[in-house]
Amino acid sequence: MPFVEFDQSSIYYASIGEGEPILFIHPPGLGHYVFQFQSVLSSRYQLLLPDLSGHGQSTSVINYNISIVDQYVEEIHQLIQAEGLDRVILCAYSAGGMIAQSFCIKYPDKVKGLIVSGGYPKVDTIGLEFMYEIGETLVLQNKNRLAQILAYSNSNSHKSYHRLYTHMLQANIQHWLKFYYDTHHLNLVPSIKQIQCPALFVYGEKADWINEHRRFYEQQANINIVFVHHAFHRVPSKHYYAFNHLITHFINRL
Repeated sequence: MPFVEFDQSSIYYASIGEGEPILFIHPPGLGHYVFQFQSVLSSRYQLLLPDLSGHGQSTSVINYNISIVDQYVEEIHQLIQAEGLDRVILCAYSAGGMIAQSFCIKYPDKVKGLIVSGGYPKVDTIGLEFMYEIGETLVLQNKNRLAQILAYSNSNSHKSYHRLYTHMLQANIQHWLKFYYDTHHLNLVPSIKQIQCPALFVYGEKADWINEHRRFYEQQANINIVFVHHAFHRVPSKHYYAFNHLITHFINRL
């Protein structure tokens, strides 16, 4: 599998399938295996699945003078250049959506479409604030326990759990924590209007602490908001049939 090397960073990614390129952006700690249920889409599209630095086999030297969001935006840009692609469709999950939105703002010409499951431009509910505080505490106190919780909540079998959990154990604690901290304190609300590409924001109808953030996007004509019935926050893993259908439908309409 390929690596992208730049500025003391080594970014691993998987590339499977052919066709319209979709680049997936994972949340803190989880790595690209959190999108294992999207692999079936490789029969139609080229799937680019990076491990952002500090996850899996990807490494970088943390610069504490800048947000890790900026680091990850540049990693994605370098990957797109390495693949020789003009534009990609970004597909992000949870806090990964902060990276995707930031990329759209900085490199609008590189994005054909944006898909975010459980997206928000800033942490603006008590529930999401609480989830961040738990994550930031546990990653320092008991990384393995946090990995167990997140792997279990994003899998549907012992095999998928073990695969994700084992991958998560490779995550670097300092990168994981900074990914939490920097997205926790980021505010993209003033920049939402700069996201001009066609966009789809997907929410689980039962995840009120997340889907209340939809109000920040409702006035954007280019952003379509969809709810998945009976779903909480883990739409890409727990409701992957619906999520994969939404991805395909969105791309077909571009």
